Amino acid sequence: MSGRLRWIAFLLFCAAGWTAFALLFSRSEASGKEWRTTASRADVIAAARKIALEYGLDTADWDFSVTAQSRRARRLARFERPNSPLVASFPSMEYVVVGSRSATPSRARIVLAQDLRPLAFRSYGPRRRPDGRGPAGKAPDGKGPDGRGRGFGWRMRGEQGPGPGPEGPPPGVSREAVDISSQLALYAGANAGRYRQTSFAVPTPEGLRSAWEWTDEASHGIVARLQVFVRRGQIHRAEHELDIAPAVIASRLSPYELPQSFAAPTRPLLIAGTLFICFWYLFRSLARTFVPLRFALALLPMILIPLLADFLLGPDRDRTVISALQQNTTPSAASTAGLVGIGLACAGFAVVLASGRSILPRTQRPLWLSLQYLYLRKPAVRRVGVEVLAGLAAGPAIAAATYVLQAMSGREDVLARMVSTPMFLTAEHPWAAALGDGVPWIPVPSFGFVAVWLSHAIRRRWLAGVLLALYGTAAVLLYMDPLPGSRPLAIGSSALVFMAMWFTWRSCGLLGVWMSSFSVPAAVMSGAFLNNGMKAEALSAAAPVLLMALAGAGAALFGRREDESEGIESFEIQPREHIISERARLDAEFA
Repeated sequence: MSGRLRWIAFLLFCAAGWTAFALLFSRSEASGKEWRTTASRADVIAAARKIALEYGLDTADWDFSVTAQSRRARRLARFERPNSPLVASFPSMEYVVVGSRSATPSRARIVLAQDLRPLAFRSYGPRRRPDGRGPAGKAPDGKGPDGRGRGFGWRMRGEQGPGPGPEGPPPGVSREAVDISSQLALYAGANAGRYRQTSFAVPTPEGLRSAWEWTDEASHGIVARLQVFVRRGQIHRAEHELDIAPAVIASRLSPYELPQSFAAPTRPLLIAGTLFICFWYLFRSLARTFVPLRFALALLPMILIPLLADFLLGPDRDRTVISALQQNTTPSAASTAGLVGIGLACAGFAVVLASGRSILPRTQRPLWLSLQYLYLRKPAVRRVGVEVLAGLAAGPAIAAATYVLQAMSGREDVLARMVSTPMFLTAEHPWAAALGDGVPWIPVPSFGFVAVWLSHAIRRRWLAGVLLALYGTAAVLLYMDPLPGSRPLAIGSSALVFMAMWFTWRSCGLLGVWMSSFSVPAAVMSGAFLNNGMKAEALSAAAPVLLMALAGAGAALFGRREDESEGIESFEIQPREHIISERARLDAEFA
């Protein structure tokens, strides 16, 4: 295909992809349907502050970390029991908020539903009331914090009050909650009348436990439970959870779990096998020249900057703090592990690029030419700008390949996930989340090394193409899994996504498909924010891609024209012995 026809086909591909993206995003993408919310990060923190105040915690000077997570079991239960009010009261997405006061052990963990209803609360360390009069509980007059006998303490033996629940305190203790039923109204809301109390003031290692349950005959195997634990006259833990028996969602869980159980051991094997071959060719090339390694190191900032932005400013920072609390470790230890992971990822990319560059055949040099210009410190070249613009334009079209397949399948219970988790919805800086998700885990190994190695090792082009397609489909399935929930659809969507990447690579080179990895998550995140009415967050998520597009447009319009034949010849690598002999000859001539 000539250059003009290739670009016409690519423009048609982008136009069709953008149209499909606009029409199918809200019905096919989990970010536009399942994770639909109108709460911004500020709204979530405000709701968490309000819940903390209910428990006597003054969080005015606290720092908060927020993350969003998807509960797959709840989502699958919705499809199994679509008409159950019990299941409908627990959305599949929830917010986890951790607040802490600097230089003190005081902290709290609060879980909120999509509509900002509380689902769980737990406090750590001493508490102070908002008025500074000590821990919340009974007031000096024996009443609660509100002065109406609604404290979080317990009446001791000899005090009179309403009798205990079905499972009362042990003999000789005779303790009861002061208005503990207010917790049921707080967590269950309008469904509070459907709960029955199953235990009351039962001593446990975590404190005095009271519990309620909601069971529905039409939802056999699914139970909603609310537990409240009181210690030293304070509620320090409350948890509202939906307990789903495995048998309820077994038929729907197997299509999810089987690919993941297969992916868990297969993904490291794929990475290890690819890196083993890469190291083999890299070490062989180092005996001749260091040019491929210098080439990879020169392009390393394109990997390092997005990873660091996500680690320092993106949702990974909040997830690190929250994970440290759940694992009873310090955030610094988790941060150290994150930095080690970034270092290993950068080293792996450097090895892949260097080994691919060391065996690059002449037929594929035009596909690497823009990266060669960047290596030669010539970013203001028209070809570089054109490939950047083309790659960014291809991102929504690559994502739309999955949406088209989902729409054609007619499966409402299977939604595309071009961004694997809803964490970006609570990012303080959405642009950092978009950058962090834009690391080209698939295009660089697939087209930067595997395609090069196959053309180098296999002479039959059709066989090399088949093996590349198998490798790429497996990589997309293992790393992205863009359409989980059905094995045939998952494999088909992975193949379509890789075909779209392959077409982008053949049309606008390795730099173009690299750039498309940034525009895919940016388009998905911006679309999700726009669906939720968050225009500022949508603009922030799209900001990195817009800046790259402006830079690419500037280079495409006003950049220098370079002789591409000279650029291709610049890939030639002279053996080290030839360089040394030439230097000795020149030294002898000067002498």
